[in-house]
Parts: sequence; C-alpha cells; structure tokens
Amino acid sequence: MLNVTNVNKQLGDFRLNNINLTLEDGYIMGLIGANGSGKTSLIRLLCGLTKSDSGSIAFDNLHSELNEDSYKQNIGYVASGRDHGFFDKMSLDKNAHFFGKFYNEYDHQTFLQYAKDLELNINKDVFDCSDSELIRFEFAFAMSHNARLLILDEPNGSFDDKLNRKFAHILRKYINEHMACAIIATHITEELDNIADYITMINNGNIVFSKDIETLLDNYFIIKGDRIIRHKYDKQDIIFCESNEYGTTVFIKNNERTRTCSKSFADGAVKIIRPAIEDILFYVIKGGYNHA
Repeated sequence: MLNVTNVNKQLGDFRLNNINLTLEDGYIMGLIGANGSGKTSLIRLLCGLTKSDSGSIAFDNLHSELNEDSYKQNIGYVASGRDHGFFDKMSLDKNAHFFGKFYNEYDHQTFLQYAKDLELNINKDVFDCSDSELIRFEFAFAMSHNARLLILDEPNGSFDDKLNRKFAHILRKYINEHMACAIIATHITEELDNIADYITMINNGNIVFSKDIETLLDNYFIIKGDRIIRHKYDKQDIIFCESNEYGTTVFIKNNERTRTCSKSFADGAVKIIRPAIEDILFYVIKGGYNHA
C-alpha cells in the first residue's frame, strides 16, 4: 500500500502543498491535471528522485527516504519521452541485463516474455527506438523486476488503439497477479475510463479531489437545454455554465437538490448526461476548481 502523508515540496516558484494520497494493493489510480499542475513533480517524489521538504511517503511501511534502497526496489517507473536513464548506444536486451543487476527480484526470462508480448525487438539500440518502443521497454523492465508500485508518466501518448488495448490488458493482469498497484499520469483521460479504479486531480500543486471512479462519475452530471435552465439551479451547485446560439450547458453537482430540480422540467426540455473523466477535467478547470 502507498501512503503519502502531508507532503510539501518547494520547487522554485512552484509548490506541492500538503499532498495526501492512499492507494491499496490491487488498484490503479489515474493522476490528472492541466500542464504544469504538479503531476510530474509529484511523480518524481514518489519515485524517490527528489526529496520532500516535509511529510512522508511510504510503500508497505518502507519510507522513501529512511528506507530508500528497499523502497526503490518496489518502484517501477515508466518515464515519458527520452527521460529514461538507460544507455542510448546499448540494445534493449543488454540494458535490461545491466540494470536488472540492481534489482533483487529481476528475472531476465520474465523480461523476454513481456518484451515479446509488447512486440519489442530486444536487439534494437535505445537510441533507435521510437517513443512507443521506449515506453513498452520500460514497462516490460519494470514488471520483470517484480515492481509492486508502477508509476507511469503519460504511457499512452504514443500508442495506437491496438497497443492501448494490449497495454491495458497486461497492466491489469500484472496488478491482479502480483497484488501490485499503479499510478498513471496522463492527459488522455478516456483511457482511464476503462482501466482506473481511482482518479486524483491535481492543480497548482494542490489535490482537488481523489475518489474512486464510480463515486466521481456519480458526483456530477451535465444538463443541456435552453438558456433558462441555468436560473433553475442553486448557484452553489453549478460548477460551470456556458450558453451559445444552440442552447445552454450546465455542469452541476449531483445531489438531492439538483435531482429534484431536474425532475421539474417538462419531458424533453433538458438532456441529462453522465460525464466522462474528460468532461470532469474540462469543466472543473473551466469552473476554477473551487467547487469540485
């Protein structure tokens, strides 16, 4: 289990403020937020690449700083782009052999199987790999040393639909079989609809919400109708509202008051839509975060 407790970190003009998170074994958390919101800064702390100013990060009671070596044995970090730390002029196979020596539970045959499953040419040099190949390599390597906390930074950005489905299947299978857990930081939120158990949103270094996905999706709904509908709801329930020549869209909290109000409209006067994660991210940003 991952426990992040009251973590603060000053990074130049940016600050992570009083971060609290819990993620139990067997679950996947999606980490969402606009660019510059603090996702990467938080990931670096979770990976032990930087140290917090205060607070604590622990996995299975191993503190990220007090038990640094043991803590990092459990971490499988899949970086975005070229921020990977492997040797450019060395093949994927040789990189796995070399870096696998630093992990007590690394198994090269396991790596070879995951590499095959993820359609990798293990004799290809890192420098010659596409972004998609690098992400798949890092993913295969992380699983081959039995990482129990997988931290994936924008893993889906370079995948086509086929690879996205394969990635999701392999990740979920690994999480279930190893009683591991995973954090996926991404801006492609539609991928999280199908794989995440929890969603955490961060903005300007602050956690906006951290909820299981079903509760989150049930917390809001979207109302579409004519301009008058915005005046029917209590202002404290409206997170965002916009009108144009085609009508009005209201993103609103789902509670007894708003449900009762919605039932008062004539049949066909409004359209009520359950939001996707992408909708929630979009409208909470538009609404200024304060009412989420």
